[in-house]
Amino acid sequence: MDETNKTEKQPVYRKIWRSPAAVAIAVTIVAWVTMMLNPYVSFWCAVGGVIVAIVSAVRVGKGVWRDIAIACAVACGILVMVFLGFHFAIKYLIDSI
Repeated sequence: MDETNKTEKQPVYRKIWRSPAAVAIAVTIVAWVTMMLNPYVSFWCAVGGVIVAIVSAVRVGKGVWRDIAIACAVACGILVMVFLGFHFAIKYLIDSI
């Protein structure tokens, strides 16, 4: 009886999701750099970065790229929360006058 393993290994197709993780890195950097120059561009880049980072973190599988995508999602999410916090704080101050 032949006991060698004759099964073929299937290729891993998750490598295609590394590029959205790289895009999430770029969008996160752009969002943080443009924060002082143009807050509207920065806010929408951060929202897009959260979406791209979450999708790539779910699809890439375990590894370094997933950790990077999660870090990008957290960084962009914090930036979105900062913008929303400033918006509501300023609105509250204006309404209280």
